[in-house]
Amino acid sequence: SVQVPWSTTIPPLFFMVMAWYGCAFNIRLRTHLSFSEFRTKLSRKGQLFWLTFDNCLWLIFCVIVVTTTARVTVNTYDNFALVLGTDDIMRWWFILTMPLCFILLATRAIENIVEDFKKYESGGPMIEQAVIGGET
Repeated sequence: SVQVPWSTTIPPLFFMVMAWYGCAFNIRLRTHLSFSEFRTKLSRKGQLFWLTFDNCLWLIFCVIVVTTTARVTVNTYDNFALVLGTDDIMRWWFILTMPLCFILLATRAIENIVEDFKKYESGGPMIEQAVIGGET
């Protein structure tokens, strides 16, 4: 009838992992921080500019996060940091997922840039209706 000691530390770490993998998934679907209602009214060049701008911002953000969390991961590994409330679960196991998630997120942004330029050259619609949690 007592609370498990790790019950306040492990769930937030799992949430962190799920949140960033979900963010990478939604970057690819273009449902994460999308302003498609405004951008569909722009010219094709304007749409390409803002879509490329978004993905470049994601790439810059990814570089910052990967370099920072990689240092934190190595530091946590070197210090043998355990997850609070546990005896044998290393904290770096969870922190390692951060740079991995952001590397995945960066590849999703690069995929979007390539797709945008192909759409621009082919003359197809630049911005399509996105559906959260699924393909259109």
